[in-house]
Amino acid sequence: MTHDTKKIEQDVQAAIAADAAAITERVRKITLQALSAGGLDGAALKQVMEAVVNGARQGISRPDEKSSAALKDAMRGLDEALAAAATATHLAVQEVASRSDEFSRDSLKKSVTRSPRWSRNSSPRSARRPGSRADISRPR
Repeated sequence: MTHDTKKIEQDVQAAIAADAAAITERVRKITLQALSAGGLDGAALKQVMEAVVNGARQGISRPDEKSSAALKDAMRGLDEALAAAATATHLAVQEVASRSDEFSRDSLKKSVTRSPRWSRNSSPRSARRPGSRADISRPR
């Protein structure tokens, strides 16, 4: 997914030029919006980060104490957005993993109970041979 890097840069520039007290939050929102608009692969992440940094650099007119603080606030916003995206991704992966375990257990239970192949009378020969590793006739 290709992000509109020019728009991201312009939005970050506008955030820096606007209210100095809200730079961190505005850059955080811009970054999260850009990240949620497309895929989160490495290339897309890099593209968004570069656009935010470029927009922040372009947003400061000349290096001085005020613009230095604005740049720090912009980077703090980027950092917070990346942390939020990482947390969201982590939670999504955990959710998928927990559902896949649940799905696997349920599918296995349904398959075993529905399949005549796994009934005691129709089990494979090795499963019926006493003492074999696959002996399903005795509990472990």
